[in-house]
Amino acid sequence: MLGQFKKQPQSRHPEGPVLGNRSRRADAVEICGDNIVTELSIQQVPSCAAGLHPHVLSATYAGRTFTGLFCVNAKGFGTYTQGIPTGFGWVTVVTDTTAIAALGKNLFLAGSTNGAKSSFVELAPVPIKRGTFTLS
Repeated sequence: MLGQFKKQPQSRHPEGPVLGNRSRRADAVEICGDNIVTELSIQQVPSCAAGLHPHVLSATYAGRTFTGLFCVNAKGFGTYTQGIPTGFGWVTVVTDTTAIAALGKNLFLAGSTNGAKSSFVELAPVPIKRGTFTLS
């Protein structure tokens, strides 16, 4: 028999309630009779310094995901943060293609998208990842 669980209020926000620069999102749902138990993850979302433009990277590979943040100037140069790995970041648009790159200690990421099709490779941090991404 599973223990007794309290019902958790369900958020109307698709990604969970947004609290300042923190967000909560339901990662897994377990239904036990009339009770719904949710497992939540809390993700600290950094922000960019004044004068820099944010580009949020949402990447999918092998059924998994990760998120990163580019903070770049008007020429597309700046920083990239992906949790602990941080480093130099670059976002540029040539014709209809957006190219991204990030390089730092334990960080090597490159990719491109034309809006309809995208691909990236991340050699560090390990394991090596190949997949698709969106920028917002």
